[in-house]
Amino acid sequence: MPNANATKPKASKPRKPRKEQSRFVRFTEERRAVFLHHLKQGYTITGAARAAGTLQMTAYKARAADPEFKAQWDEALEEGLDRLEDEVVRRAVDGVDEPVFHRGEVVGHVRKYSDTLLIFKLKGHRPERYRDNYEHTIKGADGGPLALTVTFVDKSDK
Repeated sequence: MPNANATKPKASKPRKPRKEQSRFVRFTEERRAVFLHHLKQGYTITGAARAAGTLQMTAYKARAADPEFKAQWDEALEEGLDRLEDEVVRRAVDGVDEPVFHRGEVVGHVRKYSDTLLIFKLKGHRPERYRDNYEHTIKGADGGPLALTVTFVDKSDK
């Protein structure tokens, strides 16, 4: 049973954030360069912002305010996506050597290929053939809607 005479612990004062924990960090030219470099490497926006020591929100605000930075961002993002796509092809087609262990020691390597990555690559580039939810539209005369006549037959009268 709790002691009724025990005093409650004092509520501590909220701490001020340390300088490095501050939510507002200037997005300097150096930080922008680091951010763009990481985008070119295939990082996400969040990962690139973290590497630059800033917040994703700060980067988006800078993008909205500066058309030149927006263009650099778009170019870096495309380059990063191309880099990731090249890595997908390498892993799917060329494969990756993985070590084979016996009693805790590497005794060889085996080449592994990624069917999953290859499937995603095909779905992305040939969706009409490989996409799971492909929709095919049948059109009527002159590309207009298809006219259908439905006749219901009541077989209970026979």
